[in-house]
Amino acid sequence: MKNWTYGLAAAAAMAAALAPSATLAAGSAVALDAYYVIPEFELDIQGLGEATFDEGDGLGVKGRFELTPQVFVAGEYQSNSYDEVEGEPIDTEIKLIRGGAGFRLGPGSPFYALGEVINVEIDIEGEKDDETGYGVHLGAAAPMSSGIDLYGQVGYVDVEADGFEFLIGIAMMVSPQIGLFADYRNTSLEDDDTEDELTLSDVRVGLRILLQ
Repeated sequence: MKNWTYGLAAAAAMAAALAPSATLAAGSAVALDAYYVIPEFELDIQGLGEATFDEGDGLGVKGRFELTPQVFVAGEYQSNSYDEVEGEPIDTEIKLIRGGAGFRLGPGSPFYALGEVINVEIDIEGEKDDETGYGVHLGAAAPMSSGIDLYGQVGYVDVEADGFEFLIGIAMMVSPQIGLFADYRNTSLEDDDTEDELTLSDVRVGLRILLQ
């Protein structure tokens, strides 16, 4: 069970890297998101085989606070629950907190780099674990037409296990302050000691609020 706990913790940590969140300051732009999650992950333990956790859901909040045209701070909180593993009932909850800072590669540039600290708390049938690690990411946002943006992010995360993730999404503003978004994030990690592997995928849909 301990190996499963580490694997789940690492998976949850990877499951959370998109846009940032922060605190409002006068004259600065803030993007805040509230969203619903459809989560799933696969865990492959050496000697035991592969198991799929599904039939779950989650909620989260995230955002980005622009300190300057090139510098921003970011944060995210997400809580997922899973009801089944390979069709068998299981009570699992994963809570994730991320926070860090990013730098745009030039004023008005769509490209940015982001570094963050990641904390994951996991509870599997009452057995809890807590891990802290880090993530580094590169991302970009590409306006497609008035009010519609495509965005993507790739990164490396190390929280007990390490590996890579990617994210793709689309956002649509229905007014200057209110918008909708949907994204998909996939994470693949491996524990160097046990060689256990996991893949986590989250579909997230929600509401976006822009403040200035």
